[in-house]
Amino acid sequence: MPEQFSPALRDLLDTGIDSFEKLEVVVGLYRDAARRGSQQELATVLALGRDEMRNLVGELEHAGLLARDGADTLVLAPQSAEASTALVELVRLYDVDKISLVEAILDRAMARLRNLAGRAFSDAFVIRTKPEGGDDA
Repeated sequence: MPEQFSPALRDLLDTGIDSFEKLEVVVGLYRDAARRGSQQELATVLALGRDEMRNLVGELEHAGLLARDGADTLVLAPQSAEASTALVELVRLYDVDKISLVEAILDRAMARLRNLAGRAFSDAFVIRTKPEGGDDA
């Protein structure tokens, strides 16, 4: 991850904004004067299906970045001052160096995939014991 990213932004990218779609949702809400928007409108602008948008919103809520205000309204609601500061940095970088930001997100995604692949490979060599009372035949 680029050295110019603050520790708070690095943490935000590691724990909350781990995809381009999440980045676009958060930046879109940040740019709205009220820091709120319709889930349906965001899905339409980003060309996301209802289920995909619902999953993204759920993950962003779990990460403490979004809250719901009604059935369809989303509110950008970072849960800490550090997250708020990281969001300001995120949007600034989005405006001046979007490529570095997207590369950082992709690098983190590739690292997660490599980790999962390594675990799957090592799990293939684990010797499992037979359950008690199991029949050899």
